[in-house]
Amino acid sequence: ADLFGNIAGGLMAAGRAGFDLNRSMESLSGRLNAFNQDTAVTAEMLAWAREEAAKTPFAFEDIGGAIASVIPVANQLGVDYKELVQTGELLSALNPMEGIQGGVFSLKEALQGDFVSISERFGLDKHRLRELRDEGVPTLDAINIALSEMGVTMALVESQSTTFNGRLDKVKETFVDLFSTFTQPIFNALSQ
Repeated sequence: ADLFGNIAGGLMAAGRAGFDLNRSMESLSGRLNAFNQDTAVTAEMLAWAREEAAKTPFAFEDIGGAIASVIPVANQLGVDYKELVQTGELLSALNPMEGIQGGVFSLKEALQGDFVSISERFGLDKHRLRELRDEGVPTLDAINIALSEMGVTMALVESQSTTFNGRLDKVKETFVDLFSTFTQPIFNALSQ
């Protein structure tokens, strides 16, 4: 009886995780649609978020949340949201305690001319950033140059995916994604 109870409990937990992913996906889609007013563009963004999550240590929800966070700044400055998210990933690799959300938050502030957060949270030299900016280097490029000078590249981010924890997280995310597919019809019915 304990075995069947454990199996049933595990299936319930997996189903709940899948249902929660469907809920997050609906919320994220709504946020992205509000910014770009185009469901095809939103679908493209979500597909890119899935691809990015598959090759990095970040969960789909983290990447999706980062996209939603940077879209207003990307639109305002005419910068590709993918570049902003990937720079946020680099910052997160530099200081994992801040996470990708902390990275994109500091990045948004830096793009608006405030280097305090990116300097204090991630150790980037604000004098070097100002020097590059004064030389005419766009702020996003200056941040990426400073990160590269510190040895922080996408290779660091991708290498974190090959650690035991990175692989374990990907296995968990695969199962959640699978149960999300199974629970989608139930979610759609309830969402109506």
